[in-house]
Amino acid sequence: MNRTLLAAALLGALSGAASAQSVTIFGVLDLSLRYVDNDSAGDLSSVSTDGLQGSRIGFRGVEDLGGGLKAGFWLEAGLNPDTGTSNAKFWNRRSTVMLSHNTLGELRLGRDYTATFWNLSTFDPFGPSGIGTSTNRFPAAISSQPVQTLVRADNVVGYYLPATLGGVYGQVQYAFGEGDNNNRYVGGRIGYAAGPLDVAVAYGQTWTNTSERLTTLDAGATWDFGDFKLFSEYADLKYAQWSRKNYVIGATVNVGPGAIRTSYAYSAFDGPACPATVMTCDDATMLNIGYVYNLSKRTAVYSTAAFIDNGDGAAIALPGGPPGMKVGERSSGFEAGIRHNF
Repeated sequence: MNRTLLAAALLGALSGAASAQSVTIFGVLDLSLRYVDNDSAGDLSSVSTDGLQGSRIGFRGVEDLGGGLKAGFWLEAGLNPDTGTSNAKFWNRRSTVMLSHNTLGELRLGRDYTATFWNLSTFDPFGPSGIGTSTNRFPAAISSQPVQTLVRADNVVGYYLPATLGGVYGQVQYAFGEGDNNNRYVGGRIGYAAGPLDVAVAYGQTWTNTSERLTTLDAGATWDFGDFKLFSEYADLKYAQWSRKNYVIGATVNVGPGAIRTSYAYSAFDGPACPATVMTCDDATMLNIGYVYNLSKRTAVYSTAAFIDNGDGAAIALPGGPPGMKVGERSSGFEAGIRHNF
């Protein structure tokens, strides 16, 4: 009898907690077989990860405070399912807390994507993952100056417009360097999505440990024709005397329960000679094609082929290949894998 009463009390307490806050456990596991050929450096076959989406595990929750006000959190860690390991910074993908209002928007603090990177990944048919992504292939580090805000930033304060503005959306962010200028960032994004059209522009600056700042201006658009969706994007990256302009056009075509994905990217470099240790100081082109077949809402199989042709001063390579490729050479690869969401 006492056990029954205790169980009822525990269930009542849990029920009360559940009504106050909704918590979700979620994740992605993505594994593939990958082959990359880097010309004179040779080729390499491997079991790889993140061919379609980044593998992760996360926890998110929202509490309704009444009057249109909500509080919430988001914790997300990247995984390496091929080896069963995690990243050195455990909550490397996202760790944020927020307050939001239906008509006033959202205030968010913590580690998050930068506005400029999020804009690029949105308008890439391959997103930010796999050998087919242009977003993560052509480096924004256009000289020897390293920065830490190309994808995400720490110590971010961000504001997001509410979803009640007739298709207009946007955000502004400031990341406190906290003693390290290579992690100090300010940026924003504004866009419009209605009907088949989605278009947005983003701009950001990252302070460095020199007198120069790395600036990023990017814009993208998609037009959804139904079974055919057209993608385009442009990025202008500058640091001191160096600049890199990236142009991407692509499409997805629905075929049965899946879709063909394809893109072509051209990256134009401009500036004086880089240090000998920098292998990205020239133009490059990239061609990608792939197919995603959805077995269910959660599980998909996919394949992707990618090819990079470098100018005489660049050695930009696909991920997962052997090191040591020389400038002016080509990198080609293929991967096929399985992605499961939970």
